[in-house]
Amino acid sequence: MVRRAGLAAVALAAAACDPEITSGVYLCGEERGCPPGLVCDGVTTECVYSGEAASFQCAEGSNDGEPDETLDAAWDLGTGGCGVFPPIELPGCVDNAGDVDHLAVVASVDCEGARVFEVKLRHPIAFAPLSLEILDGDGAVVATGEICETVDDAGLVHVCAEVDAAPGDPLVVRVRLADGAPDCDGTCAYNRYLLSIL
Repeated sequence: MVRRAGLAAVALAAAACDPEITSGVYLCGEERGCPPGLVCDGVTTECVYSGEAASFQCAEGSNDGEPDETLDAAWDLGTGGCGVFPPIELPGCVDNAGDVDHLAVVASVDCEGARVFEVKLRHPIAFAPLSLEILDGDGAVVATGEICETVDDAGLVHVCAEVDAAPGDPLVVRVRLADGAPDCDGTCAYNRYLLSIL
């Protein structure tokens, strides 16, 4: 579980010295982990009383590119990367163990001189871990994401990948469940994410 910044730690029970942790104080940890007596809410990723918990939901607009399971069906995001401002930022969702998202981008003119085309993926630690890859125009993997921040204050894992790119290079960003990802006994083989192409 992840301690939620700025909230009270615990309220001590009157009859005993065991701490009583209230709803909403902690964010869910890996595989929806929560303190005893609390469960992970699928919408907020907060540890809440069981009667307050909702099922996992994809964020609004996060599946707008579907179907995008294959390279040929990649969601066309236009031109970006290499410091273009504003960066491309969009929500996404892997809503089952077999879901794969492909997003096509053409490297911008700002990639002149083989500047770095950088992609960052942020996802809650509560659900299944996600992988990030950058593919070239032929579909070959040219960069694989690595965890660049284990868990931030919002309970998000950051995964980063970068590749040298030239203007006009066709690139595809692929997001899917990480190989060997735990699936909480089949109950959390999914995750939401925020993708940034910088």
